[in-house]
Amino acid sequence: DNSNSRPAHGFVKDAVASAATGTVYFEGANDDLTGLTVGSRQYLGTAGGVTSTPPAYPAATIHQLVGSAVSATEINTDFILSVLFVA
Repeated sequence: DNSNSRPAHGFVKDAVASAATGTVYFEGANDDLTGLTVGSRQYLGTAGGVTSTPPAYPAATIHQLVGSAVSATEINTDFILSVLFVA
């Protein structure tokens, strides 16, 4: 998340317990979300989530656009997009 100064490189669709294995997706649709506004940009949020509100300085140390909402439950992810680190 953006509170620990590390950019996202992928996403998981299910919770993964400590020391357990899980599937990480590096691109494509994340269709395991709710409450999105179609067309809205989605940024890396806190606690591993996404937010349509761009992170504000100085609260966030990283500003990463992770994709755009294509429906109320799905974003098209793109982790190649630029990441801005705030000192």
